[in-house]
Amino acid sequence: MILRFLDWLIGFDRALGLLERALAILGRLPTTELRVWTTLAVFVYTAIRLDPPHWDPGWDWYLFLAAMAGLDVTQWVMKRKTHKAELAPASASAGPAT
Repeated sequence: MILRFLDWLIGFDRALGLLERALAILGRLPTTELRVWTTLAVFVYTAIRLDPPHWDPGWDWYLFLAAMAGLDVTQWVMKRKTHKAELAPASASAGPAT
């Protein structure tokens, strides 16, 4: 649907090139950092909105924030574990330092 709209707007080849460029940028994006910064921004926005006691978001919003933070921590931990697993065989095969 998006490609069809872009084809109508700017032509299919150009739309496909823009999509490929957008996917390349997304592929280089540090997703863990983006998730953490987004969660922090939502926490700060919530704190600013709660400062004057005119907004009560309810427990569902707090659970959503907790779930976002939990997913961020899980992604960060798993990313570190996979990087350790990738680096361990290379350092073990190097042999003892002399």
